[in-house]
Amino acid sequence: MAEDELFWKIQRQSVFLIIGLGVTGKAVVSLFSQKKIDFYILNREKASAKDRTFLKKLGVPLKKFLIDDGKNEEVKALFSIVDKIMLSPGVPRTTPLVKKAQEKNIPILSEFDFFFPLIKKKKIIAITGTNGKTTITKLCDEILKTKHQVFCGGNIGRPLSEAINDINRYEIILVELSSYMLEEIKQFRPNIAVISNLSEDHLDRYRHFTHYIQTKFNLLKWMKLNDVFIKNIDDNHIRKKKTKKLTTIAVSIENNDSYHVKNHFIYKKSRKYLDLAKINLTSHPINILIAITIGEINNIPAKNIKQALVSFKPLEHRLEMIAHERYLIYNDSKATTLESVINAIEILFAKHLKKMRLIIGGKGKNFSFSKLKHYGEKIEKLYFYGDEGLKIKRELNQTNSVFLKSFREIVANAYQEMTNDEILLLSPGCASFDQFDNYQARGDCFKQMIKNF
Repeated sequence: MAEDELFWKIQRQSVFLIIGLGVTGKAVVSLFSQKKIDFYILNREKASAKDRTFLKKLGVPLKKFLIDDGKNEEVKALFSIVDKIMLSPGVPRTTPLVKKAQEKNIPILSEFDFFFPLIKKKKIIAITGTNGKTTITKLCDEILKTKHQVFCGGNIGRPLSEAINDINRYEIILVELSSYMLEEIKQFRPNIAVISNLSEDHLDRYRHFTHYIQTKFNLLKWMKLNDVFIKNIDDNHIRKKKTKKLTTIAVSIENNDSYHVKNHFIYKKSRKYLDLAKINLTSHPINILIAITIGEINNIPAKNIKQALVSFKPLEHRLEMIAHERYLIYNDSKATTLESVINAIEILFAKHLKKMRLIIGGKGKNFSFSKLKHYGEKIEKLYFYGDEGLKIKRELNQTNSVFLKSFREIVANAYQEMTNDEILLLSPGCASFDQFDNYQARGDCFKQMIKNF
């Protein structure tokens, strides 16, 4: 019997509970339905019309869909029949239901742990960090696919579950992992791991910053001596963190025996490698150096790496320039941390030498914005909105600022006050969930409003 067939045969002996019906949850439901796995679904909200249509197409009866409202007796009864739990990344492990499962010693599995036996013979490259991980992942995908069949997914948008049936066609599994995906790693082992950088994030979910850092370093937990850790030594938190013995490759902008950046050129040792001006990417150069390093480790020719970098198209919602006949306007809706906001300010000011009208706000993550006080000479005015907006405004105590609860109203206000000598920048520094489903919806709304203006 083939290894994957044996894997599924074993899984059919268990009853699963899939907690969360987001992108990952739906992908798991689809796959389990196809593989004839017995499962129930638990969600925090009622099944929407879309959800019901989705389940109906798969032949999943609605009685298999339960709501976790803390009162449902059917949910409590599930623990007597469920053998394993598949937990979606967005569901915290601190929820009462997950704690109860832990008390009953029911295995709680993540997507990457669960499917690791089916991908462990592939080359696995895993990328995490606070900022820049999506850019690095996409850059690596463009570089690696010049010579290899690559699955690119994870937190970047495509769940691993969607590719499991075709996994044999891929030579490399390239995944972006959020801290949520790394909270419990029981066997997942990448061959190459990257932690791009670390700054305060998700402090609404983690007890303190050190807990968040440790969660990121869980990525290295099962790696072995011959596995490669690409270490950004320009980041203090990463440089100082003691890790197990691995094959470590240090990357740095200024102090590197291999690639480094000087006067807007990438150098390999003492020789010019590539002009940064040729890369259409408003991103920190360290991200580019990491991608080049991964390409080189995988024996991608230098000409292929350079071509992939030069032809790379910037990510939507990440310092995305919006075409406008009068003003400079940037959509950075993906910026959900303070460090990413500061990065946007520094990049755009260096590029245009113009002050900016900065839109900040959304759903907070319990970190301070006080560092923004040091960037006053680069900011014309601050525009705060959403659940966190007023709190940030009070913390910064800047006279040239305004708060409006509505995202649409604050965008209109900022646009109306624009002049030709300024930049309008949406770089919220917060999650989008107070007024939008995700950062993409927030960015799309911003772009549509600008178009309508």
